[in-house]
Amino acid sequence: MRNILLLFFCIQIWVVSQGQSPVYFNKILSSITGTSTIRTVVEADSGFLLVVDNILPGQSIGHQQFLLINNIGVIIDSVSFPDNYKFTAVFPGNTALRTNSGKYLVATSRIDTSNAGYCVLVCLDNNLDTLWTRTFTHPDTVAATQPGAYVFFIQTCIRQTWDGGFIITGNYSKDCDQNQMRSYLLKTDSMGVMEWIKKYNSQSNVYSLVITSDSGYAFTDFSGGFHLNITDQIGEVLIRNKPNNETHLISGAVGVLSNGDLAIMAPYVYSHPMPNLFLYGINTVRYDKSGQKIWDKKYLPFRSFRCHSLHQAFTMQILPDDHIVIGGTSTVYDPMLSPGSEYKGVMMKLSPNGDSLWARYYGYGPFNHGCQFEHMIPTADAGFLAVG
Repeated sequence: MRNILLLFFCIQIWVVSQGQSPVYFNKILSSITGTSTIRTVVEADSGFLLVVDNILPGQSIGHQQFLLINNIGVIIDSVSFPDNYKFTAVFPGNTALRTNSGKYLVATSRIDTSNAGYCVLVCLDNNLDTLWTRTFTHPDTVAATQPGAYVFFIQTCIRQTWDGGFIITGNYSKDCDQNQMRSYLLKTDSMGVMEWIKKYNSQSNVYSLVITSDSGYAFTDFSGGFHLNITDQIGEVLIRNKPNNETHLISGAVGVLSNGDLAIMAPYVYSHPMPNLFLYGINTVRYDKSGQKIWDKKYLPFRSFRCHSLHQAFTMQILPDDHIVIGGTSTVYDPMLSPGSEYKGVMMKLSPNGDSLWARYYGYGPFNHGCQFEHMIPTADAGFLAVG
């Protein structure tokens, strides 16, 4: 049995300019039994909402839990979302938000007892009471009804749109063929009712989405290489650029700077001096609003920047002054062992021009306790909160 693991790291910066006192803590929440991971975190009125994937001892069915914590990491309310699914999961980082009306919205991915995939939106109030849910089925409806169909359908990112509705991206099995993984955009109204869905024939492995300054959308995909896609308001791709010919992992992140420029980030593969050993660094690229590349820079923080169990759990946050903060997991050498190493949570800060300002790793307990960051957000005291 493993206790629920929660890494909170609040790093104070700009204290004088913010005029607030910093809060630091580094905690494991051990009050919940089972094997658990905090997938994402959302800022609340006086604390944070945590979204947890949990498997109870002796059970193979996944459950989701929602926790409200205060600013020092103490649980003040919690609720389990009931379901009869075989498996339920929230993808790290981008699948929960606070709406403009102060509600919480969580985009989950589920597999039922017949191994069919579904997507569910859950809307909660401030007391964690469920206000409504919406269920979306596989977009290729005819193929999904055929015997033996591979019904794969997940949500990977959700944002609130200018009209109060929501835009969701994710991945699915085109024609229910497991060898044809593709991506989609799905638009809903403010109550989660689907308005349209745009399926892409060329794009796949989409995990991050932003709304552009002209109310369109931008996302990264990893089909035949790492790409930036810029669309109009109904998801039609206007620009699709491949920044370089590096080999990347399938995950990535995209952010919007104050002037409308776009920054994208993904781990890339580089060759280690040892023969046949390949490791992962960070590749960050900046584009202007027209899709013209401004700069393309690479970094090698610690040994290898990749998560232990998932390659989707990376975060990029754009600060108000356009500095870029990256969160994820890296392999770090144990200073007491050679050549021992372990996974640690990592944060890295870049200037608006892509210059590296600092990179730090974090953990809980002895060095041999592996830690993985699933998500990281800025906090009101100009620090950061990371969970995993």
